[in-house]
Amino acid sequence: MKKKREESEAIELILFQVNEFYVYLIPPRKSAASYRADEWNVNKWDWEGSLKVVSKGQECIIRLEDKTTGELYARAFLRNGEPHPVEPVIDSSS
Repeated sequence: MKKKREESEAIELILFQVNEFYVYLIPPRKSAASYRADEWNVNKWDWEGSLKVVSKGQECIIRLEDKTTGELYARAFLRNGEPHPVEPVIDSSS
């Protein structure tokens, strides 16, 4: 019981925040190569909101939230020994 209480009482720290963030529905990869932004319409996104990387206790979480209401759109956990939930595009400067 003590461990559950400590986890629920852990302080949440925002490690990184982007207030303007876009989610795209991207096509399947054509090869084993990395994703390329020029393979989809970057002016047509599926969702817009904010991104936060949050640390809480032993967890690190990427959260996508509505900019106005703070409602959770999606989240991904960054865990040691597990595949990384985010992949960069190779033709982007950001």
